[in-house]
Amino acid sequence: MEENPNPANEGRSGAIDERIIIARDKVSPTPNERTLKVWGILAPYLKSKEISMWDLICFCTGFLAKQIVFFDYLKEPVILIGKYVMNLHYLFPDIVDTLSPDEEKENGLLK
Repeated sequence: MEENPNPANEGRSGAIDERIIIARDKVSPTPNERTLKVWGILAPYLKSKEISMWDLICFCTGFLAKQIVFFDYLKEPVILIGKYVMNLHYLFPDIVDTLSPDEEKENGLLK
């Protein structure tokens, strides 16, 4: 299997040349547009309290972990995120398990 390039190593400063961004955005949705699309699908479930923000954070962390097989350069940051999620889950259960999205917003956890 061909090794994936590590995008973190691209360019001298790690910044993406603006011309690349403009060209790519003409043919594909931006990461933000993709996020908004998925958010639009998930928002009703959050509002109905079928899933919590914490459920979504845990899902995203687990989903990213499964992507390491395809994008091996994600391994280090995903492991770090996973550690934070685990620490929050076990050290602050009163926050992560009990608040609805509205309550999270009221408590400054969600903007």
